[in-house]
Amino acid sequence: MQMPSNEVILWILLVGSVIFNIALTYDSKQLFKKIKAEEARSKAYKEEADLSWREFRKRTSVLQQIKALVKDQ
Repeated sequence: MQMPSNEVILWILLVGSVIFNIALTYDSKQLFKKIKAEEARSKAYKEEADLSWREFRKRTSVLQQIKALVKDQ
């Protein structure tokens, strides 16, 4: 059996590296999309938590005002 020439080996390595780089680029894009989706989900959760906290503080403030009015009477 005859050994392949250096040129054939170099072509195989070149094609393999191109395929590997394409796969790596695709995987990076998928990972970037997942990260962006996670950041958006995290931002939405934080905004919702901030809103809930503001509503809670308003309600406790109103309750404290009512308690103060009742105590004054």
